[in-house]
Amino acid sequence: EMLAFAREGRAAEAADRFRNSASKFYLIGAALDDLSTADVTHSAEASAAAAEIEKQSRIEIIAGLLALGILMALAALFFEVTVWRALVQLSATMQRLARGDLEAEVSGTQRRDELGEMAGAIQVFKDNALEVRRLEADAQEPARLTEEERASNDEMLAEVDKQRCIVVAQIGLGMAELSDGNLTFRLEEEFPPEFRKLQTDFNAAMDDLLETMSVISARSEGIHASTGE
Repeated sequence: EMLAFAREGRAAEAADRFRNSASKFYLIGAALDDLSTADVTHSAEASAAAAEIEKQSRIEIIAGLLALGILMALAALFFEVTVWRALVQLSATMQRLARGDLEAEVSGTQRRDELGEMAGAIQVFKDNALEVRRLEADAQEPARLTEEERASNDEMLAEVDKQRCIVVAQIGLGMAELSDGNLTFRLEEEFPPEFRKLQTDFNAAMDDLLETMSVISARSEGIHASTGE
């Protein structure tokens, strides 16, 4: 409209139109300046808030890492005191039993965890070995019989001695395998009826020991992995 008035020579009306339009642009410019100033102010406040949040986050992260490190150290110490030392002690007891030292005391049978089950299994091995020793002593008792009784019982004694030798050999083989760390060994050869409970108890104890060691191994690997992290 301003250009149209100017072409028609209506200068006063063109100037008036220009002034009316310009005032609106001035108002818009002032409003934009206010918006720009407010934006700068808000940006500064947001930057300050972000810096404070970052600072606080760093403090929380550092505190969390320190707490985690302390917890992992305590977990490692707990494992060392409650599990590893008990395992070492049980291993030493098993080696003594494998060497025939039946005076070795099995500790930890009163525990209610996997180590207690393992100690109970070892106690079964010890009891079996003591029973075999008792059987050997009983087998020597007939030597004090009279010559006539000895003659009449030779055949029976030979069979008993044969069965005893089988049992002693099998139990000894099982203890040797256990001493070597073979937890999968089982007494497969059929025992005489009077000794079958020894075979059953030995195999059951080996099953319990294998299961217990598997659980302990899995937990140890979990603690090792967590400590590594």
